[in-house]
Amino acid sequence: MSVMDCREVLSVTKLCSDWKLYIRARYPLIYLVSSETKRVQMLLTMIAKEMNKGLYFWTYSRGLYDALSGEEVANTKSADNALRALSKLATTTDALIVFNDLHLVLSLHGESFIETLAVLKEAVDQLSTTASSLFILAPTYKIPKELEQLTTVIDVPRPCPDE
Repeated sequence: MSVMDCREVLSVTKLCSDWKLYIRARYPLIYLVSSETKRVQMLLTMIAKEMNKGLYFWTYSRGLYDALSGEEVANTKSADNALRALSKLATTTDALIVFNDLHLVLSLHGESFIETLAVLKEAVDQLSTTASSLFILAPTYKIPKELEQLTTVIDVPRPCPDE
């Protein structure tokens, strides 16, 4: 990346500031397009701490877990169960909930896709009445048409050399 390109890239401060605006505005579903999972998780951890919010991550291998304490939420390895659990979490705590690679589940077809889509739509509806936000973090943007109107998409810029 050249110096000229770097000027076009948002600084970490600006990036975090923009994301905090979406969170404060109670955008319930934010889709972050980035292949830099660790970097984005680090930024969201900083934001959660600054905003005094809980932070939960979901992965296929681990399920839903509290990113600040490491404590796992029982029976949440499937995306459907994790989405159901986050609906309960959102009513008791203000949190950022990050689903890594949920686009893989949403790109499947058949009965399991229909159930995941329905549970996700219900979770987004419920989150819209809370101070919690759901993030989908994925390297590519793939979302069913049924969710397009509910989703705010952010293409996460690559870091500057000085970042």
